[in-house]
Amino acid sequence: MVGTKSSGPHVLVLGAGTTGLLIAQGLKKNGIPFTIFERESASQYRDHPREWSMGLFWGANFIRATLPDHLRERFNEAKSVPHYEPAPEHAGWWPMYNGKTGELLTKMRGAETVRVSRAKMRKLFSEGLDVQYEKAAVRVEDDGVKVTVHFQDGTTAVGDVVVACDGGRSNVRTQLLGPEKAALSALPLRVANVATTYTAEQALFLRNTLHPIVCPGPHPDKPVFCFLTTVNASDESRPETWVIQTYLSEWTGSTDPADIPSTSAARLAWLKSTATDFAEPWNSAVKWLKDDTYVPPDQIRYWKEPVQWPNCGGRVTLAGDAAHAMPPYRGQGLNNAMEDAANFVTAILSVRDGAKSLQDAVDAYDAEVLDRGAKEIRVSEIQAGFSHDFKRLMESPAVKLGLGKPREEEEAVEAVEAVEAVEAVEV
Repeated sequence: MVGTKSSGPHVLVLGAGTTGLLIAQGLKKNGIPFTIFERESASQYRDHPREWSMGLFWGANFIRATLPDHLRERFNEAKSVPHYEPAPEHAGWWPMYNGKTGELLTKMRGAETVRVSRAKMRKLFSEGLDVQYEKAAVRVEDDGVKVTVHFQDGTTAVGDVVVACDGGRSNVRTQLLGPEKAALSALPLRVANVATTYTAEQALFLRNTLHPIVCPGPHPDKPVFCFLTTVNASDESRPETWVIQTYLSEWTGSTDPADIPSTSAARLAWLKSTATDFAEPWNSAVKWLKDDTYVPPDQIRYWKEPVQWPNCGGRVTLAGDAAHAMPPYRGQGLNNAMEDAANFVTAILSVRDGAKSLQDAVDAYDAEVLDRGAKEIRVSEIQAGFSHDFKRLMESPAVKLGLGKPREEEEAVEAVEAVEAVEAVEV
């Protein structure tokens, strides 16, 4: 039943990534009781060896609406290049280049064109939160009234609602749906993703050759896509401290992990050999990588066929990658996650204020997240293929739709249907 206003249900937030942290900040801002848990230790979380940048386009509005004022005013601290203000001719779009020649192919529109550092955003969003570290959730138990989370260390936590922000390989999603329905699929790609520093002279060259923030460059002669971006340039006066990310992927047609080179040295050798016929700045970004650079054995995995998860009467739900793990080729993962966070907080506020029952509020939240996420998963899956097929690149969703949120509800669906029609004719 819909009740009167109270302090609200006690929310257990599983995962202190950007999604879980933004939810926690929104709950705290509105006086709703919560506890946030993170599977990593405090030191692992703080000193995480992996770093990358993320595109923030239309999702910025949801961050502004959810963060407390004192953190919203400091949001520049999370940006990859805090002091960068695009020149008028660079505002509102990202470039797409020919990776072989460096020629500008097109301008991909976006509501905002900001890149943020994963580490810096987590640092800002975690400020003032009492994160419970080393709490890996292994099981969620619902008794019809309360929810109990069982952790790997043998402890438990009891609350009214669980929101699982535990990533693409979500244990909670697997528990709710079973391993088959919750399973991720792999794209047939070989991937190298490296973020590192360079000498001052090298860093200046890499940032000043083409676009100062982001350089996506598909190759016209082979199914390879290379992406160069600045992850962290907080100190503009010290280029040797700038962290620059190189992401290169090759469409191999194989999803077998055995086809990924087995050692970091072998993956680095493959990366360097594959990038030799790229133009600048991609060529030098790879050539200048040190011989001991670690290249992780990454594989792009996504939830290809999302289905509605049972929410136990509104007491268990998903957000972020747990709800819609998607390929990164249109840069929509973070944006959708930020909308999830804002919408979940709004749903819980409606319960606290007596406007909706918990079941009705979470049912509506779940339905919207699934619908929006499923559409973007399909669009991003198609974009992944087009990013490695230069002849069809100009018909891709990133070019046709841009990087912003679809302007109309059915725009993403229409883009998918148009692509599928082209594919049917080609077959």
